[in-house]
Amino acid sequence: MLMAAAQPAAAAIEVRSDRFRVIANTDSATAVQAASHLEATADRLASLGFQLRRPDLPVTVLIFAGQDQLARFQARTQARAFAATAEDGHFIAIAWNAPGSPWRALAHEYAHLASDKGSLPPWFREGLADYLSLQRE
Repeated sequence: MLMAAAQPAAAAIEVRSDRFRVIANTDSATAVQAASHLEATADRLASLGFQLRRPDLPVTVLIFAGQDQLARFQARTQARAFAATAEDGHFIAIAWNAPGSPWRALAHEYAHLASDKGSLPPWFREGLADYLSLQRE
């Protein structure tokens, strides 16, 4: 079930699904579609036997309209998206209007969250993320 919170035009939009909290400074349709796409991606990964190492932690997705807004949160890289896990949750941040497909980037980053860094070789994790990024609802 997806729920969108009505916000003033300049404020961020927040959408919640069963497994994801999406906060976007784009439009509400983008946030709803992103949550739906991530739910489908999580289902695909689960069917392959992968899930978050800490499924008890929330997954928060931050959608920025452009690369300049995302860059403030990146240490060294200028990638269009990145994923991270902290003590209080899993996070994906993405520059929505950057070159390339935002759908592929979301699936790719979620696959990184769901594939355990300690038990899988890097080449497999990256291959899994690329494979998932090519799947579409």
